[in-house]
Amino acid sequence: MASPSSMNAVEAKDLYKRYDKVWALNGLTVSIPTGQVVCILGPNGAGKSTFLHIISTILKPSSGSVKVMGYDVIKQGAQVRKVLGISFQEPKLFWRFSPEEVLKLHAKVHGIRDMDAIEGVLRQLGLWEVRRRSVEFLSGGERKKVEIAKVLIQKPRLAIFDEPTAMIDLEGKHYIWDAIKDLAASGSTVLVATNDMYEAEVLAGSILLINKGRLVAMANPRELKEMVAGGDLIELLLSAPPSMNTLERIRRFITSEVDLQGSRLMIRTRRYWTDLPPLIEMLRSEGLVLLEVKVKEPNLDEVITRVTLESR
Repeated sequence: MASPSSMNAVEAKDLYKRYDKVWALNGLTVSIPTGQVVCILGPNGAGKSTFLHIISTILKPSSGSVKVMGYDVIKQGAQVRKVLGISFQEPKLFWRFSPEEVLKLHAKVHGIRDMDAIEGVLRQLGLWEVRRRSVEFLSGGERKKVEIAKVLIQKPRLAIFDEPTAMIDLEGKHYIWDAIKDLAASGSTVLVATNDMYEAEVLAGSILLINKGRLVAMANPRELKEMVAGGDLIELLLSAPPSMNTLERIRRFITSEVDLQGSRLMIRTRRYWTDLPPLIEMLRSEGLVLLEVKVKEPNLDEVITRVTLESR
């Protein structure tokens, strides 16, 4: 087996999963590196949860192979379960237990002796005041936090969070995001399935985009935005309208959309930070004065929508 430093956290090859006549996964092949937060995005029914459940040995694939930290999920399921922790979309808790009791039990099951860490996690997630209240009397958001706290206590090599901030208020979301980033900083590889685009931008070192059970893209948020041709908008207010010759020079330089409205020049480009300096120099060489410069990048929601549509 490869050394931990040289292997990927997850290796999936030609992964298929069928439910009756529906293919939840349809030949998914992806390599997920260790040591970062990877957010898994895609429309409802894309196969995100199915993929995570196969990684976690909860489901078996119809065909294909998956390795987690070098262990085969089918042949070496016990070893896989030792290196991962999962926070389910719907919390799996003993309802008569308190959050403190749930975490103490979870710590004992996983051979964790540092019981002082439980207090730290309860405080970090805003659960300290309800630590001795039975789970059945907690709110949905508080139960979700307890489910997340189990993984934070465990500090597994591979941590999986399925919709971690569903049902959580804004303050609670920030507690959870900080905790997930701390977990990754401590050495865990973290997978987060989410439909919250802002959450992905806050957390993701890489984004894994799935649609119809197939890999659409895997890239960091910046690279993903660059996949959308003409995604960045540069808006320049000039002292006077550029001449037709100048406008033609700009159109030859910029391969995507160029639009002129009076003295306002609007340009679509893939990378505004590489195209903007030569554009400014070109305009200045023509004697035009820049009165205003605005730049707008596409948000991640727009990018995901466009990239997913283009993959159909």
